[in-house]
Amino acid sequence: MSQSIKIPPHSYISCNAELVQICANMPATSLLAIDCEFIRRVTFLPVPALLQLAWLDSNGNKECALIDPLGIDNWQPLVNRLDSANHNNPVVMHAAGEDIQVLRQLGIKTFTLFDTQLACALATGEDALGLSTLLAGELGVNLSSSVRVQRSNWLKRPLSQAQLDYAVLDVIHLPALYAKLRVRLDTLERTQWLWQECDQLFTHTSSWPEESAWSRIKGSNRISKPLELTRLKILAAWRESIAVECNRPRNMILADETLLALCKNPHDLMPELRSSSFGHQARSAQIAALQLKLQQASDKDAPPRKLLTKAQRDELKRLKSMVSACAAKIAVPPRLLANKRRLSAKIRGKEVDFGAWQNPFMQQVLAQHHEQEQILLQEVE
Repeated sequence: MSQSIKIPPHSYISCNAELVQICANMPATSLLAIDCEFIRRVTFLPVPALLQLAWLDSNGNKECALIDPLGIDNWQPLVNRLDSANHNNPVVMHAAGEDIQVLRQLGIKTFTLFDTQLACALATGEDALGLSTLLAGELGVNLSSSVRVQRSNWLKRPLSQAQLDYAVLDVIHLPALYAKLRVRLDTLERTQWLWQECDQLFTHTSSWPEESAWSRIKGSNRISKPLELTRLKILAAWRESIAVECNRPRNMILADETLLALCKNPHDLMPELRSSSFGHQARSAQIAALQLKLQQASDKDAPPRKLLTKAQRDELKRLKSMVSACAAKIAVPPRLLANKRRLSAKIRGKEVDFGAWQNPFMQQVLAQHHEQEQILLQEVE
């Protein structure tokens, strides 16, 4: 049965000296739970607005601190504390992807992470569960979180009481959730799987390699002519560099649909850029250089584009079905066993590393798939 929650007391840390003190007070042998609030409405990178930390003191009592990044410019004490994390006392987070990017802005690069969303997926097969749902199911805790508070302005000071309460509740139960999920993973002998999945989260970045940015544009699969692909590659690489340089979302520079239209008809860019927010007037030389590149584009410079044939698409469907069946048998989400990008590469005949824990399962799946394809081929002949 769900139970309503009382808001535990917490410390509010707003300067360097207080951060030093609170980090010194954290037991070195305790796990540390972290959550982040941030704003990412008009920037390429997330703007840190609040860090929530929770841990257990030497007596097993819950402790919580809210750290205000607006008043802190030396994060080394927290960096040092996170460096001491290990597989016995990890850093616990839920759905850590974007929060990792927030911590990068503060100079915190890597640490031993236990992601409770991933842990739940590997322990139960339930994919991408939100924290409220997971806490209710595992601990009987009802957060009754407010979307209005969640989407409020976390950079405005002072923070409201509703924001402070929300922030505390988002992190205070993570140590107890970790304890339950860790027992399940240890029992299933899947804890090593979780460490491998969490390590992968640190390899993801907010920006894309400029040379391949074109391939991640929604609708790029509709572009097939070599010259248009060359233009799309030029435009996407340029937008990526400007977005990073100006710290503005990609679509505030040029929308995806605009890029797709321009690669077909590279007219004067200025009308398209007047409504963008990256300061087009101060970048006339860059825009002129881009315009010239588009005019000089050659189909010989088109990126390799090998769309799956109908036969390959049909084969991909059959392979995905077999992956889903295998994932159901071991009770994990299919995407963690093998995602579409890796399966498509395999269909194209490329060597694919599915991951340390996934490879043994995928070897069996691929062997069965090969047998099935041979039978279908014989039936056609």
